[in-house]
Amino acid sequence: MLNKELATRENLDKSIKSVKELLYFVIAAGGAALGYIITKI
Repeated sequence: MLNKELATRENLDKSIKSVKELLYFVIAAGGAALGYIITKI
């Protein structure tokens, strides 16, 4: 039971980390797009 909980926790940590990376990527892409749009105006 303990091992199962530990594995679940590791998977959770991994998914949280990948979600954070995805979020950073979206923010960076959004910032770049916004900067591009502002320079075009």
